[in-house]
This record gives sequence, C-alpha cells and structure tokens, in this order.
Amino acid sequence: MKTNWEALYQETTGRPAGEGGIISGNDGTALAAKLIGDDVIREAVDYTIIGGEAWGLTAILLQVTKPRAGIDRCYEWWENKSSSVDERLSAASLLADMPDRRSISICEALIKSDDPSQASFGIKLLTSLARNNLVSLSEVEVYLSILKTSNNREVKEMANDIEWLRDMELPTFETIG
Repeated sequence: MKTNWEALYQETTGRPAGEGGIISGNDGTALAAKLIGDDVIREAVDYTIIGGEAWGLTAILLQVTKPRAGIDRCYEWWENKSSSVDERLSAASLLADMPDRRSISICEALIKSDDPSQASFGIKLLTSLARNNLVSLSEVEVYLSILKTSNNREVKEMANDIEWLRDMELPTFETIG
C-alpha cells in the first residue's frame, strides 16, 4: 500500500501540501491518530480498560493523540450498563486524559457519589476539564458544593484538596460551547 502523504497533509492541516513545512503538534497528533485508524484506536481503548499487560502503552497512545474514536469508545464503555464499575471508572479515567466537554455528565455522576473512589475519579475529570478550559468557574463552584455536602467525610475532605480550582482563570459559562 502506498500512502498519499500530500492528501494526508491537506486533510490534517487544511492546507495544500506545497504550502507546508513542519506541521504543528495538534496536527501531528491528528495525523498519528488517522494513520493508526479508528479500529486500532477503539481496540486500544478496550485493551486499556480491561487492563491488558501493556496497558501503559495504549494509554499513552490515547493520551498523546486524543482521538475522537477513542473518546467515543470511552463513552460507549461508560454508558454500557453491563460494564463493571471498574471498567466504567477506567473509561472515566481515560476521558480525563482525553478532555472532552461532553464528559461533564460523567464528572457530575461521579462527584455526586458518596463513594470516595468514584468521587476521586470525578475530581480527576473535573480537574482535567478545568485545566483545558472546558468547564466554567460557576460549574466548578457547583461541583465543589456537591462534594462539600456529601454524606461521606472523606469525600467532603476531597473538596478542600481542589479549592485551588477556584483560582484558575476559567471561562465564563457563556463562553463554553
């Protein structure tokens, strides 16, 4: 099979190959994900979630490329009611490494849990969303409030550990899509 590098360049960057030179990091990761292919990306998500022996390799591949197919596959794992709690939490953890605004609903479900392990995954997701400007300050305030009113003392204490999120320059509610 011969790869059409010029077509890949244009598809990845939106520019004709002759105008190019070196592509940016984001374009490079999009190109890597495209070369790997959606089927392999989905397989990498599955392998990571089930804890294959080389899960560290697949996890870093997903973290670096942040492919849409991988993000979508994580949502499939989360929404699949026959997935175990551990599998669903692994999907949430992967989503924290591939930030996506849609994961706010998963974040909320986890933060509302009185189970400290689930709340900690929700906090990981919330922190990732905040660091990537995908959550507003008002949303952070809501989730901190939920954590602080938990029936579990350990979960309440977790809220204190992420108070620093209030100091971030987060977008206003109106600027988030």
